Amino acid sequence: MRHCDGLTCIFYKPEKSVTSFQDLQKPRYENGQKYCTTCQGWLQTPHARCPCCKTVLRYKPRHKGKNNHSRED
Repeated sequence: MRHCDGLTCIFYKPEKSVTSFQDLQKPRYENGQKYCTTCQGWLQTPHARCPCCKTVLRYKPRHKGKNNHSRED
C-alpha cells in the first residue's frame, strides 16, 4: 500500500508567486503542475511518478470542464 511520508513531496510543491494575472487564469495542468492522488497535493516536477510515494501523477483533468458541455433540448 502506498503512503505519503510527508517529507519528500514538500520539496516539489509549486511556488505561490504570482507573475501576472493571466497566470492565475490558466488551469494548473497548463502551468505544468501535476496532481498526486495519494499525497493529495499539486507538484511541480518533470517526472511521471510522485517522488514521495511513487504513484503515477495525473497530468490532465479527469473530467472536462462544465463549460465544455453544450446541451441542446
